[in-house]
Amino acid sequence: MLPNLSDSTGKRLQLMVPVAVVPEWLSARRRSLLQLKKITALRVSGRTGRGSKARYTIEVFIDSPTNCGSGVAAPSSSSPTDEASSPIDFRSRKPTYQTDRSLEKFGDLRSAIYDAAWSAHSAESCLFCAEMVQFFVFGSMDPEALTLRLLGEDRALRKLTKFACDVLELTVRHAAVDSRGVCAGQAHIPQLVHDFFFNPVPVGNEAA
Repeated sequence: MLPNLSDSTGKRLQLMVPVAVVPEWLSARRRSLLQLKKITALRVSGRTGRGSKARYTIEVFIDSPTNCGSGVAAPSSSSPTDEASSPIDFRSRKPTYQTDRSLEKFGDLRSAIYDAAWSAHSAESCLFCAEMVQFFVFGSMDPEALTLRLLGEDRALRKLTKFACDVLELTVRHAAVDSRGVCAGQAHIPQLVHDFFFNPVPVGNEAA
């Protein structure tokens, strides 16, 4: 017999509400994109080592909206700029995240994004993938090109900063936060970019 709703047993019963189960990769993709949208500035600030062993330091800045400066590489920016044209004084700011990447890793990111965007559609590409392909075919420098290795350090850092800013801006401009119905390019590229920029441990918390 079913318990009377007025007795103590019935009071403990709870209505079960069906919950949609979201695949783990969709949740990870959404978290990655939301964190990319929080970036207010980034730059490639320095180099250690030489030749094939050279590694470049990427600094990622995440601030509250009230502290976001104009003209920086931010998700809302329509034309990402490099450090040289940014009004932000990086000397007065400490990066939230910092990681080191080789030119080979920059090149791997470029290739992975292009491949994901190019192979995502058998017919007409979505706006997100179309802009990615166009950027890498016509507007992107090759981080592994010999010309970059021959540049002075300051010019190379500016080139890499602009590359990083452009990739960030293109990723967050058209990628939908809602993962339902997105193409394979939109599904995977935000995570590729997130993994490239973010160190698992924020700067200052290494000992935590």
